[in-house]
Amino acid sequence: MFRQNICGSTFIQLLHYESDEVDVQSSDMIEVNTEDGDIVLNGLPGNEFCFFFNSLGLGLDPAAQHVTTLTNQGRIYSRQAGSGIAVIQVSLLHGSNLASRICVGKGDKMLDTNLRVSKEYISLNPNVDESKEAYKLLIKVTNTTVDIEAIQKWVYLSLCQVLAAYSIEHHRESCLHATSTVPVLSSLAKGDRNALNQLMPGLPPLEDMMTITIDLPHPAMMKVQSKTRLQATSLATLTLDLTEKAILSAIFNKSMRLPHDGIEIFRMANAASRVSVTRDRILKAKVVSFENGRVIRDNHVDSPEYVCVFGLRQSDGNAINSPQHLFFKEIHVARPETSVFTEVLHRIKSLKPALFERHMVFILRVSRQSRSLMTYNVSPQIWAAMKTNFNDIEGELSKAEEARREHYVGRCIDQFPFIRKKQQVGTPSVSAAEPPPQNEQLPKEEPPPVTKGPVRRIKRPTSMLRPKLIGKSVDGAAAQAVQASRLRAKTRPSVPHRTSISIPTSAAAAPSSQKKQPKDKQSQQKQRRESGQREIVTRSIVQSVPAANLLKFYRDLTATLKEASESHLSEPVLSQSILQYVTHAYFASIKERQSPLMLTRLISTCCGSPICSRSISHLQCDNEPSSMKSFLHFLTARWKASAIQSPYPQFVYLQKDLLVSQRRRVSVMIEVLMTWNRFAKCYIFHCRAWLINSSDNSKNPMQLSRVHAEQEAAAIDAIASNFMSQLTLNSQVLNFAGSRLESAATKQDKTLNTLALLRCTFQRFSEEVQLDYCIEGSADYTLQRRFVAPSSILSEELIENYDRTKLFEHFSSSGESYKIHDCSGDGEKVFVCRMLKIAGLSCYVFFAAHETVESALEVFTLCLTKGKRADTFVAVEGSLFAERICDVVLEYSMTAVERLFTAAASKMRNDHLWKRLGSEFSSTFAVSELLLDELRQCCHHIDLMDIEPRLRALLIEEENELQLPWDEIFKSFDRSPLFHCIRIARGEEINWVVYSREYDIFIDIVSESVHSSSITQKHFRRVRLLLKDNFGEQITAKKASDQLLSFILNWVWEDCWLDVK
Repeated sequence: MFRQNICGSTFIQLLHYESDEVDVQSSDMIEVNTEDGDIVLNGLPGNEFCFFFNSLGLGLDPAAQHVTTLTNQGRIYSRQAGSGIAVIQVSLLHGSNLASRICVGKGDKMLDTNLRVSKEYISLNPNVDESKEAYKLLIKVTNTTVDIEAIQKWVYLSLCQVLAAYSIEHHRESCLHATSTVPVLSSLAKGDRNALNQLMPGLPPLEDMMTITIDLPHPAMMKVQSKTRLQATSLATLTLDLTEKAILSAIFNKSMRLPHDGIEIFRMANAASRVSVTRDRILKAKVVSFENGRVIRDNHVDSPEYVCVFGLRQSDGNAINSPQHLFFKEIHVARPETSVFTEVLHRIKSLKPALFERHMVFILRVSRQSRSLMTYNVSPQIWAAMKTNFNDIEGELSKAEEARREHYVGRCIDQFPFIRKKQQVGTPSVSAAEPPPQNEQLPKEEPPPVTKGPVRRIKRPTSMLRPKLIGKSVDGAAAQAVQASRLRAKTRPSVPHRTSISIPTSAAAAPSSQKKQPKDKQSQQKQRRESGQREIVTRSIVQSVPAANLLKFYRDLTATLKEASESHLSEPVLSQSILQYVTHAYFASIKERQSPLMLTRLISTCCGSPICSRSISHLQCDNEPSSMKSFLHFLTARWKASAIQSPYPQFVYLQKDLLVSQRRRVSVMIEVLMTWNRFAKCYIFHCRAWLINSSDNSKNPMQLSRVHAEQEAAAIDAIASNFMSQLTLNSQVLNFAGSRLESAATKQDKTLNTLALLRCTFQRFSEEVQLDYCIEGSADYTLQRRFVAPSSILSEELIENYDRTKLFEHFSSSGESYKIHDCSGDGEKVFVCRMLKIAGLSCYVFFAAHETVESALEVFTLCLTKGKRADTFVAVEGSLFAERICDVVLEYSMTAVERLFTAAASKMRNDHLWKRLGSEFSSTFAVSELLLDELRQCCHHIDLMDIEPRLRALLIEEENELQLPWDEIFKSFDRSPLFHCIRIARGEEINWVVYSREYDIFIDIVSESVHSSSITQKHFRRVRLLLKDNFGEQITAKKASDQLLSFILNWVWEDCWLDVK
């Protein structure tokens, strides 16, 4: 179980290697007692529980585990572990020695007395007492560059998960054997746990185990819960719906009905009983007691609780436990021919197949206060359907319960007398007489004489101009109220000119006055309410505008309205079409002239629909106003919008035309506010957007049909939705950072701190977040970071001369030869490789010094996705599994960096050897033959005998007439200021390496002694010229051979001259 669980995380896999132990046969590893069937293992092979961790992650083996076992806590440990690999060895100890005899399939029986299970019962104890002779688990981690503590916590978590799962499976199996054949139908025990344990032995401890396992977390343990308070009469129906529609329908993907084999339901009230919940003829829930067959009905006084359980009854062959329904189908065992240990496991599986089975368990609790569903070993697809159905049923029931409560509350409120009076006054009947106006006393009516006419009454003037408020914003209402109040002051009649209106006496006039009066009252109340709101909003707007700009603001507004509506205002009313035309004319000419900021904002707020209001924090490295301006220019170009000039530097308005025609203009007005947050030490980018739909009916006076209007509205909605998808500011910050990094990789930018931008970008956007942006299609770049330790990629010889400072100096001077260049800008040293093509994507690889580790390096990989998804899988040549594009990019980029560092370290090592044995050579320095061989491997060779025939004639003297003392000649090289000589003797063979300070070259000469009858003669087997590079090698070889030949001849001449004297 442990191997299957930890290998299913995709980051830790089994390490296959040959053990050094003596070959063991399967018969020696297992002992089977034929009497009682007990199985004993004689130890565990060490190579069967050896794993390796790879930070890049590997694919799943479908044969072993079809669903990943990686939990959220496991993802946290994988990020904390960092990049690199590690080897993990898990051993089972008994005391201080390896466990030698292990009983298989034996354990404690079911808890008979203890109804409560603590966390210590199903968890490992990390505090080990070495003095006790108990079983212990030893975890050894061989580290490279990863965090050992995170790996150990991960392995400990996996062991705890396996122990919890094994405890649940073993407890379930023991419950099946302990349960009697005659089930208990009811219980009068005190306490719900005791009563449940009598009805279903082992259920309370199992529920405790599942609750503890959920908190680990465990990949196969899930829980969903709701705490809405419900009425008692709906609990039976809810239990039935949750069991049938949420659980069984999700498992079988079709409608199912209770009863079902293996599912037990218990009702906990005054007495606990086993019940059956089914549907009657009208599909309502019917609860029947198994004890007496009586139908149980829940009333409002009861507070029952229903417990639905599956998994503690014998369920062999049950369709619920089908392998396709389970998270873990079984305990996986590899093929028998894989190893001796797997052969032993197959034998144990044939003897005790129940030990390798996995089962499903779920517990559903339904009460008035809460509902909860806990599941174990349910496949992720089934659990997703269960959770969705559970929440849907709970949501529908909550809405029905809320509607029921509102209905009963309304019935109670209707009984109050003052409520009835208000309702009667507000809704007068048609036949009622006209009520008197408020705050006025009714005149006493006297029977008029017949000769007199009807009584006349002066009616208050009501023909005032009321503004028709358009737009949902309060700012728009205030602006229209200002204009309407001016027009009302002009058109309102004076007091002497008011006319009196007589009340008609005809019978036909009475109903009309009765109909108009309620409408007039409602309109007056609405007018007073709106006027109060307008006064508040107008006062707030006037107070927010500076006094110096207030007059200019209103003049601009009046001039714009007059200019735009001069030919359309046939009557002094602001209609919808006039307001749309004003907006249309204003935004049509906004690019040609500089418009006031407040006026633009007022019209946008009044006539536009708010579609976006967001705020994001910018990167902390971008702490200059110039960077925010660059970001604004980037957004303007990306959204293809036009900027509106503003006198305030922190306020910017962008206009984007989505649809422009002669009659209609659909545009988006975006307000951008940039502020500095001194607590977060970064800029805050505020963005508000309005969708403005304006039209000019004078261009096309014909009315659109309903079909054309709907088509036009659908087209506007599609265009607006498409633009809304581009207003993802977080991904635009990532794109802005990626564009600047791409620019730094291609050309020098001395004002950009490249390393700070790399670190801040990766710290802000994790790899998971960047992949989410790629899935959305809003990200054009992905940035990945890994750490490289020189000890993990360089050999011991290269590590000896490794120095990060010297490495960067070498890259600065010789970067063109490695196809890299310095892109540091205004920060620390950063180098970037030339563009790489990996999996069809363009990539740049940056590397810089690690912040804390002295010799390590940080490697950043910038991938130009350009809207493509980096989480898709591609087939890699030479691999059996498909890999994600982002993983392939990271692997290839890290391989390129390792090759680059190895080549640079080799070059630095060669330069060091060349100087150590050449210009900086000291006679006290011990030269070994290995150093000379390494020197020969790092340079170019030229045979001097082929270039200079005189040298061949001098060195290869067959008759030995001159009898030159070559040992003395080569010793004289050390006395010359132009040369020094290194001598290595290998038996009869002597190797002289002569260095020429003038030409900075080595001459490698190998001679061997040839013994004749009376003379020992030197035979030169090799004379080669060692060059540092092949630039001008022919000229250098000619000069070196002349210098060597001249030195030897001069020595011979001086020696002969001394002999003559």
